[in-house]
Amino acid sequence: MANINFLLTEGPFQTEKWATAAKIAGAALKKGHSVSFFCYLDGIYNGLSTQKFADWEKVPGDYYKELVEAGAKIVCCGICVNARGQQDGQFFYEGIKVGGIPDWAAFVGEADRVVTL
Repeated sequence: MANINFLLTEGPFQTEKWATAAKIAGAALKKGHSVSFFCYLDGIYNGLSTQKFADWEKVPGDYYKELVEAGAKIVCCGICVNARGQQDGQFFYEGIKVGGIPDWAAFVGEADRVVTL
């Protein structure tokens, strides 16, 4: 099975890239592939448990929570997290970790494919 890494750099309410990544990752996990994410820049907002959007039954963070529950590894850049006032990731869903570029380097080193969105 393949090991797929995603580099996600945009927040959930800027574009639909968060949805594209979540759908591809979910399909890959269902087929038995390994999936990892490194969330960088505004991409760190994708794992927030505090998201609210009145017209949506599920917000982007809910999808990323489900990916973690299905076995995906998600690490957010610690510098990006703190620079955006997210206090070391305390508002992330459980299982979404705060790390750094060395984590992304490890993901890329292990990956068969890297997808940047």
